[in-house]
Amino acid sequence: MPLFYVLFFAWLEEEIMNKKQNISEAQAADKITKLRSLFIEQYRGDSFPTISSSGANAAIIHYQPTHENCSMISSNNIYLCDTGAQYIDGTTDITRTIYIGGGEEGENNVHPSVDALLCYTLVLMGHIDLARINFPDGISGLQLDAIARAPLWTQGFDFNHGTGHGMGAYLNVHEGPMGIGGGALPASKLSNAAKLRYLSDIHSGYYLSNEPGIYI
Repeated sequence: MPLFYVLFFAWLEEEIMNKKQNISEAQAADKITKLRSLFIEQYRGDSFPTISSSGANAAIIHYQPTHENCSMISSNNIYLCDTGAQYIDGTTDITRTIYIGGGEEGENNVHPSVDALLCYTLVLMGHIDLARINFPDGISGLQLDAIARAPLWTQGFDFNHGTGHGMGAYLNVHEGPMGIGGGALPASKLSNAAKLRYLSDIHSGYYLSNEPGIYI
């Protein structure tokens, strides 16, 4: 995990769990941008607006907090942060999901629920399985997609978006033509754009994200 992200989560834990401060989703997003600018010399700007989301907001795909319309990051709840940046030598898109404790030991919500632990584990399994796979040159993203979804499918879960997208080098954070996905719909219902993206060959040197998820 990048240094700025470690510092961010350490700051968030200190503010919410130890100091009992009220930190909004938008304030947290601003903090990430500030830490990047302070600790990474090659930083040139965010590659997309940070998705800083607490509790139920973490289940909203592409949620966008603003200072005028966002929630406080609450303790004893899930917090998701999807953030990326442009650097002279590359482009990033990083997501982390954590559970912020803060209650007294013995309370029901000090630790994540059994359902939350199950969902987190299934997503992690899918992510690891896709990250570790060795595949022939020229395989399409549609052929790889089921690897990430398989652990979720075994428990009746799925997610209604692609699993991964191409990424440029100091260019577009979503860069085609290739991508990993297509498994959320029957093949007959895929749009022409989705077919083009998920049936494009993937070759050595292509850089793609790996983003399975569960939204409940």
